[in-house]
This record gives sequence, structure tokens and C-alpha cells, in this order.
Amino acid sequence: MSKTIGEQLESLSPSFKLRRTSVRPVSQVALTIFSKKHPDLFNETVTTVLKWLNRRSGKTLPPEAWAGRSFELDDVGAQRTAAVRLSNPEYWAARLDDADRDVAQRYWTTEVGVVAQNEKMLKFACRLLCVTRGADVAYQPSIPGLVRQVVANGDVWADGRNLSEEPWLIETEADVEDLIGLLASPKRRQDVHVVSLPEGSVSITEAALPAGKLHLAMLGAAHVAVITGPASYHLTDRVGKHFSVFHSAVRTYRPGFDPEVDDPFAHPLVLPHWLDSWPARYLATFEDYLVGQALRRTVSDPDLERSLPPFTQIKEIAAAQRFETARESGASDKELYELTRLELEEAKANFEEQKSYYESLLAEQDTEVKEAREAVRDLTAQNNALKARQQHLMARVARVDMAEPMQVEIPADLQLLREWSDQHLAGSVVILSRAFGGAKKSRLLDTALVYNALLLLRDYYVPMRVEGGLERKAAYETRCRELGIEETASFAGTRFGEYEEEYVVRYKGRRQLLDRHLKKGNDREERTCFRLYFFWDDDDQQVVVGWLPSHLTTRLT
Repeated sequence: MSKTIGEQLESLSPSFKLRRTSVRPVSQVALTIFSKKHPDLFNETVTTVLKWLNRRSGKTLPPEAWAGRSFELDDVGAQRTAAVRLSNPEYWAARLDDADRDVAQRYWTTEVGVVAQNEKMLKFACRLLCVTRGADVAYQPSIPGLVRQVVANGDVWADGRNLSEEPWLIETEADVEDLIGLLASPKRRQDVHVVSLPEGSVSITEAALPAGKLHLAMLGAAHVAVITGPASYHLTDRVGKHFSVFHSAVRTYRPGFDPEVDDPFAHPLVLPHWLDSWPARYLATFEDYLVGQALRRTVSDPDLERSLPPFTQIKEIAAAQRFETARESGASDKELYELTRLELEEAKANFEEQKSYYESLLAEQDTEVKEAREAVRDLTAQNNALKARQQHLMARVARVDMAEPMQVEIPADLQLLREWSDQHLAGSVVILSRAFGGAKKSRLLDTALVYNALLLLRDYYVPMRVEGGLERKAAYETRCRELGIEETASFAGTRFGEYEEEYVVRYKGRRQLLDRHLKKGNDREERTCFRLYFFWDDDDQQVVVGWLPSHLTTRLT
């Protein structure tokens, strides 16, 4: 009796947590199937699913199941299995609760939807959920084996690409063009993992990762391609070195790929020496990481339920259709009352299930947000320490001879701007991909001016902003005059006209205005007029360049 009420309740909380139902989406696949192999595509696909269910249900499915009608199997010794058939639209949905063999009070729910689009095409979707009433034991995300069977049986497509049980081999220039078409497709929803072979290699067995195993693990949820050594050169020619993948590296291209705008880091690259540094026993962990990331992205889409509504929702629609059919056929009040009672009972059970599902989603999202915030705090602290060290070293170098900064070789054109900036500007000047895109299309004759303007920012503007002082300001202004460059505010307010978005960039998840610019020349002739638009990132103490070297559009243009 000496314990407080809070202490007494806290001793009970673990048992409450164990009884709380957690429903977590694990993976979701949405595919399009054509009828090249099957004249009765809809029923053939339903039969494929039924055969898969039958092997896992614990008991043979009832006759109405094989007839394609709605059914429920909840006999003793069976795993809960059910299906619902709708006539308008032609839709068949199924659900299986498969008990985990190793973890008590945990089972895996597979939901399947088959909907006819027309006589020659249907949509197939499959969702896997992890339902836990006991200990929340970690698991490796996966896709039901049913998906592999569907791909093997039919003419199946995802993101406009025909799927097979083998990874996509990129060998020729035509293959590279097809790959780029997939990467750049605005309709693509899935990740594309490209595993590159060693230089000169054309054998998939020489890949740093087992591409075939990786492909099957995420079949229908992400694309896996293997690019040969020679084909990598073609890819580099088409998208540039910073967005390519070669020499046994592995790259993940996220949806919305656009090398003219994207940052290369938005499409993660894993270099071969990083993989080689892993002990062999840990390599599978990296494969699991790739699979886990790809599958988690399939259930993070805000439109998750558009391609596959929850099975409980389909049951409610079916119940409403049964009631309407009975009413139109002249059913008695007693019969209608019984249908209404059953529908309400079903709706109540569905509500409790959906409540657990969405509560679990919110709880998981809250956990992910907390973990992300902690990671951001850790990375920010590390970044601040590195920046402080860098600024200290830069100040020491500048004090050696502030009047004569280190000489840097200037390339003959702007095609090497990205490589050059990586080597000479890191930590002081960030160039966004949009600006690199502007440089690639530039008609400016004095290309050396672009490089000198960037060095101006690195050697004079950044020290002026970080250290301050009249001496730094005077040095900056002197160098501007030597280059014939003037720094002024960008156009603002109504002078943007309808082109305001040209002056706004997304940086670190926020919209930022390119409020300053360096300029030379007053005309708008692209061969002689120079502009460099930027803003100052006070958090990281660096310049961010959002566009160069041409004039952005204004109402006056």
C-alpha cells in the first residue's frame, strides 16, 4: 500500500501493452494484367489466388469459393479466410489471416483485390499486414509469394514495364534508353535499383549483390536492373557522371527522377569499396536494408487505399448491395431487418478493426518522427562541429595571405562545372541541380567568368559573411570590381510578375527565395549577359546558388 497510484498503474502497463492490437502495413503491390495468356483473365486470376489461399487456410475452401462467390472459412482448425464478390464493378477481394509459426499472438494478414478494367485488362493488388497482440518482435518486410505466382502466370506490368521472374539486364544503348525512359517517367511509383557490373563485365554473376535474389524479394514493389560495364558508359553519357552508376556500385533511383533539377544525393549511391568493406556475414543485412526500404515506401503513399481498399470496406459495400437487391426483389420487412442487423454487426466489427489499424499507423508514424528528429539533432551537432573546424582551418589559410587566395585551374567550358565545384567549393558554396542544368544549356561566351564568380563567393563573400569586418568587405568589393561584377538584390514584389516561382527553390525541405545575385552586363543577350542568383544559408554558413548563368525572367523581360 506504500506505492503511489501511478507506480501501481505502471506495474500493470506492460500487460496492457501486450494485449493492445498492433496492425502494421508491411508491403503493397499494385499491378496491371493483360489477357494474352488467359481468355477468361478475371476468373483465371481469381483461381490463382484461391489455390494459394487453399494451401494456407488449414482446411479445404468451400465449394462457393471455387465458384468465385463470396465465402467465409472460420471452422475449428482453419485459419480465417474469406472472399467477397461484387458485380458492379466486377470486383473480387480476399483475405487470409496466417498465424506466425515462431511468434505467439502474431499473424500475417494478406489482402487481395482483383478488379476488371475491361475484357482484356484487370488490376491486381496485394497488401501484407502484420497484426500483433503480443510482444512486438522485429521482422524483415516481405511480399507474399502469391505475387510471384501471378507474375509467372500472366502478362503483368508495373510502371509501364513488363515484369518477369528475372532481373532486367541492361546491355545495349537501346536498353539504356529504355532504362532512362523508366527512370524519367512521371507516372513511375516504384524505386529502381540498378546494380552495375565491373568495368568490361557482361556477366550477372559478377555483380556485387545477388541481383536475382534481390529482384525476387521486391518483385512487383520495385524494379531491379543489372547494367553491364560497357552499357554504364552509355548511361553516363546520357545522364552525367553524378547520376550514373558504374564499376560495381549500386544506385537507387527514386520516383520523379530529373537530372536537370535533382540533387544526386536524392538517388542514393552505394560505392563498391563500401560494400567490400563489409564482412561477408553482414552483406545480407545490406540486401535486407534495400528490400526493407523499398517495401516501406510502398505503404507510405498517402493514396495507399486507392489501389486496394481495405477488405472490411469491401464487405460493407457487399452488405449494402445485398440489402438493396433484397429490397428491390420485394423481401419482407423481417428479412430486411435481419439483413440490417447483420450489416450493423459487421460494421461494428469492421470499425474496431480499422480503429486498431489507424491507431497503429499513427503510433508508428509518431515513433518514426521522434527517431527522425533525434537523427536530425545528432547530424546537426556533427555538422556544426565539422563547420566550426572547417571555418577555423579556412581562417588560418586566409590569414597566411589574404590578398592572394590559392590559385585554381579554370576549365575551358561549363561541362565540368559539377566535378569542379565538388573539388573546389565544398563547404562554402552549394550549387543546386537546377543551376547545373542552366550551365549545361548556357550560351555564355565568357565561361571563365562563371568559375571566377563562384571563387569570388568562396574566397571573399563567405569570409565576409562569417568573419565580418571592414577589411573583408573591402577585399570583396575590390575583387568584384576587378571582375566587373556587381552584387545586388534580385527583383522582388510585383516586378516578379507571373514568374515568381523562378526565383524560389526548395532547399532542405523549405522554399527559399534567391534574394541576391551577381551580375555583369545590362542586356539580356545570353552570350554576353551574366547572372548568378543565390541566397545565404545562415544555419550552415554557406552560399546556395540556385541559378546561373543567364537572366531569370521578370515582367520586364
